[in-house]
Amino acid sequence: MGFFDKKIDEEPRTEIVSTPKTTDAGIRPRRDCECYIAHGVTVEGKITGSASVGIDGDFDGQLDISSTLMIGESGTFQGEIKAKDVVVSGTVNGDISADNLLEVHPTGNSHGDIYAHRLVIADGVIFEGNITMSREPSSEPYSPPEPETEEEPEGESGPVSNY
Repeated sequence: MGFFDKKIDEEPRTEIVSTPKTTDAGIRPRRDCECYIAHGVTVEGKITGSASVGIDGDFDGQLDISSTLMIGESGTFQGEIKAKDVVVSGTVNGDISADNLLEVHPTGNSHGDIYAHRLVIADGVIFEGNITMSREPSSEPYSPPEPETEEEPEGESGPVSNY
């Protein structure tokens, strides 16, 4: 029996398969959400409900959910957002109201007012708008107050005292 005819006891091999990791900047809404709008899809209208929503495509309208909204790097949102938690890695043009947490990743852009209990904005984010934060999470999403108009009183127009 020669060397090549000898059977060698081999231990079973374990293959390690790695999956690509997403960076903190990247989110994968498709895997994490119950309702998903894919890249290349445009939706116009209103979304309401309790399911989580992920957007990698384009959405134009209103969203009012009691769960999480995730906007991926390729996602764009035009309109008003009301959700429990909002994670933005894409672009939002409109007001965002988050009952709990609003998180904007480095690839995210937000153009509009923000109302949130907790807020995380990463370095490098483009943000244009105002921020209003509350100490206590509300049971209902925050709605911005209506602007007040000042009417001039009739009658005297003399000096006004602050005392």
